[in-house]
Amino acid sequence: MVRARIDRYKVRQLMKGRYDKLEDLAAAARISPTTVSTGTDSYSWRSSTLDAIANALGCSPLDILTVDEVNVLHSPKRTDQAAQAERVLQYDQDFTAMRSGNYTNLDSLLAGVNANSSQ
Repeated sequence: MVRARIDRYKVRQLMKGRYDKLEDLAAAARISPTTVSTGTDSYSWRSSTLDAIANALGCSPLDILTVDEVNVLHSPKRTDQAAQAERVLQYDQDFTAMRSGNYTNLDSLLAGVNANSSQ
């Protein structure tokens, strides 16, 4: 999976000669220093933050983004969320099949639900 982040190194390079500290950049961008600090090198940021920083630096938003290859399979939380999403999808498919009359054996539907709920 690929994820985009506001690259702190690129921001620092573009700050040279304009702003001495992230706080100065934050003031020029009219956002809080905390937003600048937490928004850079994070995969969780708002497009308005990206735009504000890029505008203050006088560059395109694309100039300060970096795209990383992220391996989410090693994250237990992500794996649990994926397994839960898979179970919900299976429930939805089973329920849709049952409502449409395509499920001829209610016992097999219930067995599938009971097996998934014990996981």
